[in-house]
Amino acid sequence: DDKAQEAIEKGLEKWPQDGSLLLLYSDILLRKKEYNRAVKCLNRYIEVKPAQTERGYREIAQCYEREENLDKAQEYYQKAIDLSPGSARCWRLMGKFLANVRKDQDKALPFLKKSVELMPDSTYGFMKLGEVYEALGQKEEAVVCYEKALENYRADIEKDPGDCCNYEGTADVLIHLGRFDEAEEMIQKAMSLEKKVFTCSCPFCYEALEDMAKIEERKGNLEKALEWMEQAGRLASTDYYPKEIARLKAAIGDQ
Repeated sequence: DDKAQEAIEKGLEKWPQDGSLLLLYSDILLRKKEYNRAVKCLNRYIEVKPAQTERGYREIAQCYEREENLDKAQEYYQKAIDLSPGSARCWRLMGKFLANVRKDQDKALPFLKKSVELMPDSTYGFMKLGEVYEALGQKEEAVVCYEKALENYRADIEKDPGDCCNYEGTADVLIHLGRFDEAEEMIQKAMSLEKKVFTCSCPFCYEALEDMAKIEERKGNLEKALEWMEQAGRLASTDYYPKEIARLKAAIGDQ
């Protein structure tokens, strides 16, 4: 990151209006937890790329979310929706934020329902909606959503059988449905393809490792779950995995 930051800063001296450089710069600043600078960089990105304002708002919201400034994060997720009410992604991100971060499943529900209404071939959107229904105790509705997510993932795999992300997503849905053997097959397939996919920020499918942790935890094998989660944490670059590792360690201690 330090070398990349140095190169980008030199580039911005020559091309201060380059939106791609500004976006890359904000991503590095976010990873280095320089949140205020990342937000300033993204505001500059919006200035030079006004057509990308929605994306800028979404990225700013994620900066505030990582900073744990939740009111500002919600404000910018809402700004993105207000700017692009036809964007399923904007509704989905707000729903995910409300469910995962605010822990308010009731408020998350209409946002996620709207996201899949706008994008009926959604994969993750239906899975997340299923998770919210499950958290609300509406198990039949949850299963319907999981099955729809599975159907859409299978369609995506048929279109592009070389994309590891679709196999990992399928595995995640199968875990929710309790179909662990099938999920493990999908995880192995994802990991066999991981280095051929360049849409992720890492050449390793660390989410597939996390899926293995989920399977072991659901089976009651907390120590094995911790091993998989620690492997995922070594490859990922977010704050999510340290928290999950600490949670599993605490659960093992309670046992």
